[in-house]
Amino acid sequence: MENFVLTATHCNGDEIIVKLGAHNIRLGEWKRQKIPMCHQIPHPQYNEETDDNDIMLLQLAKRAKLNRRVKTIALPQASERVKPGTVYSLAGWGRTRSKSESTLAMLQEVDVVDDSGGPLVCGKQPRASSLGEPPGVYTSVFSFIPWIQETMKRLQP
Repeated sequence: MENFVLTATHCNGDEIIVKLGAHNIRLGEWKRQKIPMCHQIPHPQYNEETDDNDIMLLQLAKRAKLNRRVKTIALPQASERVKPGTVYSLAGWGRTRSKSESTLAMLQEVDVVDDSGGPLVCGKQPRASSLGEPPGVYTSVFSFIPWIQETMKRLQP
């Protein structure tokens, strides 16, 4: 749906602005959409100490305008599994080294078999969101599909 973003609960904050279609987050790219979120919906069983259930939905204040740079991706089926050795696409602006304090300005993307970052996408569907430091640790999207679907349905007008 054009008004939800899937992320990790450990990314929560008082005010989150979602930037869509951005490539360099330090430049004011004219094609970028900046949309404030109206609700943060962390998983009810998120455990800050263990990072269990580290998944969160953001409901945007308005729908994203889909275009060449901004698209939605379909959720996988809850019963679907990815075979070992499948290549994933990983993109983000986060740290590229575990001891680095700075984040990157330019969007980075890499195809991986196992690595850290987020979100992890395979076949244009989200498979996991990143968690913590390298080596790759991810929150599986599969087990949260019923919660994601129920939450989005409940919050739709």
